[in-house]
Amino acid sequence: MKILILTCGGTIISPARDGSTVTAEKARPEAGQYMIEELKGYEFFEATMIEKFGKLPEFKSEFITDTDSTNVGPDEWRMMVETIVNKYDQFDGFLLAHGTNSLAYTASALSFALPNLGKPVIVTGSNVAMGLPWSDGPANASNSILTIGEMMKLKYHGVFTVFANKIISGVRTKKSSGVQLDAFRTFNRDEDVGKCIKDKPIFNHGEYKSYRPWLAGCDSDSPWKSLDPAERSHELREVHTDFGGNISSHTFHPGDNPQVYELVIRELARLREQKGSPGGMIIRAVGDGDVSSQMQKNVYKCAQSHEIPVVVTTQEPHGVSRLTANRVSKDAVKKYGAIPAHDMSIETMVIKLRYLMSRGLEYDELHSEFLKSYLGEVDVS
Repeated sequence: MKILILTCGGTIISPARDGSTVTAEKARPEAGQYMIEELKGYEFFEATMIEKFGKLPEFKSEFITDTDSTNVGPDEWRMMVETIVNKYDQFDGFLLAHGTNSLAYTASALSFALPNLGKPVIVTGSNVAMGLPWSDGPANASNSILTIGEMMKLKYHGVFTVFANKIISGVRTKKSSGVQLDAFRTFNRDEDVGKCIKDKPIFNHGEYKSYRPWLAGCDSDSPWKSLDPAERSHELREVHTDFGGNISSHTFHPGDNPQVYELVIRELARLREQKGSPGGMIIRAVGDGDVSSQMQKNVYKCAQSHEIPVVVTTQEPHGVSRLTANRVSKDAVKKYGAIPAHDMSIETMVIKLRYLMSRGLEYDELHSEFLKSYLGEVDVS
């Protein structure tokens, strides 16, 4: 089994010296080899891998960035995608060592970037650097490798996060804690795709199929349903690397001045017209996705007149924004074209909006496409 490790910055590849962690900015470009050596020194690692696969997997590494993951964005995502595409035929699976701050955004971006993916791509990280004795990095990386092997055995493919024994869909990955080792969860779903129990990844096959909607027996209207990658395909027929554009995200508070939002909308429209950079807005509203009547009348109307898409989600941690609770919220959709986010995470909202905007869709078409579930990232029922 051949695995390519992409080092993308973050704590997991930050060398630890004298009991302290060197910041990610100082992590070396050869951090991939450092990570491999740390893994080989992890208790029972080699014995477990040989028992599972007959021999130690063959590892190679590719340097993407050494920056703190807060700085990872569209340019780095493009580099990751291009590396996977260029090395696709040479490896059985891909493991991204990533910082936790923006890991969920990257997992979602790769999911939309590689719709025809026929191999496993796993994103992982750690809250403690691998060189420290209490690090969660070796366990997360080992579980990721075991998951790649199990996915090969099951002929499973796609982008998933492996963290603290959980296997999570790339489009449902949510960071829930910056201090606990169990730092990620599946957003707005009752179950994870799978769990790593001791040295065995156990998949919930029904959950897995909900994120690969073109699989046989899975009823779905996904725009990607017609894609049917061959088992462990050696060809990526569709790749998306453009996640540009401008998105302005706002949390609504009672008493907000609509003029502030309107200024932003006009600036987004100006950037689109003068620089060709598409723009959109996300509003974290209250309840079912409600804002004040004054906000709705002025902000949504302004956005509609400038053809700036506005996605409306909720501030409730596990809430769902349907914009159906009352007449006012229904009017936001019917009259002014607001887009309800339903049960989608903020990370995937941003990625999906960037993905759709970069395709050059018309304003009305983007609204309808946003509500379609490509990879099980949204449930509009």
